[in-house]
Amino acid sequence: MQKRTFVRGIVLAAFVTGVCLADGSGWEARAQEARRLHEAGNYAASAPMFREAVAEAARSGRSGQELAQLWNNLGAALYHLGNYQDAEDTLRRALSAWEAAGEARRPECAAALTNLAAVYSALGRYAEAEPLLRRALAIREEISGPGGAELAVPLNNLAQLYRDLGRFAEAEAAIERGLAIARKALGEEHSTVSFLLQTLAASRRDQGRNEDAERMGRQALIIRERALGPDHPTVANALNNLAETYVAQGRYAEAEPLYRRAREVWERALGPRHASVAVSEINLAKILRLQERYAEAERTYRDALEITEAAVGAEHPNTALALMNFADFCHSREKHSAAERLYLRAIAILEKLGPEHPKTAHARRALAGVYLSRRRTVEAGMLLARALPVLERTLSPGDPRLSRGLATYAALLRASRREAEAAEVEARVKAVRSLAPQAGAGGRRDPAL
Repeated sequence: MQKRTFVRGIVLAAFVTGVCLADGSGWEARAQEARRLHEAGNYAASAPMFREAVAEAARSGRSGQELAQLWNNLGAALYHLGNYQDAEDTLRRALSAWEAAGEARRPECAAALTNLAAVYSALGRYAEAEPLLRRALAIREEISGPGGAELAVPLNNLAQLYRDLGRFAEAEAAIERGLAIARKALGEEHSTVSFLLQTLAASRRDQGRNEDAERMGRQALIIRERALGPDHPTVANALNNLAETYVAQGRYAEAEPLYRRAREVWERALGPRHASVAVSEINLAKILRLQERYAEAERTYRDALEITEAAVGAEHPNTALALMNFADFCHSREKHSAAERLYLRAIAILEKLGPEHPKTAHARRALAGVYLSRRRTVEAGMLLARALPVLERTLSPGDPRLSRGLATYAALLRASRREAEAAEVEARVKAVRSLAPQAGAGGRRDPAL
């Protein structure tokens, strides 16, 4: 399963600072320094400083609205650290404070809505994320009008959510609108333009329009390096996005150094045991696998899993994704017992998101493929009976993940000598694939669940 590394826009709430003491003490000084660290990409340092600012502001009797702004900014830092549960709790606290004060239409409230939606999207809770983004957009439009620069970030995040759901036409419409707004309001060289270009490049890659994707990906990387500097952690996301376009074109030798540079940027900015470093390890393992450098790939998948567990814990959804990537590799190398163990661990983690969650369904479908390889058709059938209805309900008609699920079911029917039923499902697979975007010339899809 490919690990995406697209950055969803996170919005810090701007607050009015009071008079700071000459020695730099006070919650205002801490909040401003935390903000500076956050904008430089040093989230590990900004999060504890935001916590200290919250505690000091609370002790000094600051208003709920001022605390809400600090909670929003702390939630943003926690999101970047992959601490999604604490981020959700903190952002909900901010929203409750604004709503209690009758300030639910403030721009700061829109920032918290956008950030909470990013948390939900990271957890795969898309049905909860979409209405929050739409509410944030409505607030921004009411305050700034339909062309306000503040609309760009929620539009970018909405586009990424639509991509996750396979709703590509809606994704493109949101990106194009956000990009037009950002270019007009902020200028071609603004970092926000680079984020929207990166999202648009990914959308074009989804459709097999790899030349467009490469051009936009390069442009996004150039703008971001100029705007934020070559060592900002979001530069690594741009590097990764461009590398994925090269992979789609079969240009593995060109993709590998980009993945390695992305890892170096994340290591310098965030430390060697950060979750983003694990993402880079997974992507590097993918490229090694595609080049048939299997021993290197296996070591790298193991490293990615170890880093992920150290960074976010053994029960985090990101750990489940690392397990699934490693399991997919093991299955491809016919290490079926290892693949089974890894998938079972992943499913146990993902079920905490809900038994009917799409990611849980993907993991069950993949494990069913392992069982089919071992001729354990009864167990495979039980898994598919739970997975397929979820995939059909949650994915768009042309989504490749749906075709993979149906293909696994067709293989099960063949193994069970139910030839007529298998032929019907295979016809459905063909129909789904005909609706899916095609890889560009020379392209090859990376291994995916």
